[in-house]
Amino acid sequence: MNDPLVELVERVTALTGPDREIDAMLFAAFPDPDRVDLATVKKMRAGSEGDGTVLYTRTDEGGSFFIAAVPAYTASIEAALALMERMLPESRCWFAARQADETGEYSIDLRHGNGTGKLATASHKTFPLAIILALLRALSSQEASK
Repeated sequence: MNDPLVELVERVTALTGPDREIDAMLFAAFPDPDRVDLATVKKMRAGSEGDGTVLYTRTDEGGSFFIAAVPAYTASIEAALALMERMLPESRCWFAARQADETGEYSIDLRHGNGTGKLATASHKTFPLAIILALLRALSSQEASK
């Protein structure tokens, strides 16, 4: 079985734009205790409500109830940064401007808060995807070093 972080890195790397399924996977993988009851997060499933993605869980009667709206991590710089800051509060993120004459991608350099020691780097077609990819690589690296 694949490591969930490795699978997320692979799936985010392959994205060409925002993806609500990946947003739901990120929300379930890294639940925010201020937004969702952590005891129920493993039972969650992704679904849709209106034009947004939500996570829900089944009741004993077979119905479902709403748990939380999923932030648009892969589309929103603000949501991606909020996730990064929550998961790696000691990190500092540097952005390289989009270089249309080179790769046309956004580059992220994630370092420790004091600016020394690189946690991860990533490049992607959009800022949010580059942020998410750098975060996942940093978390994967931390897991591997344990």
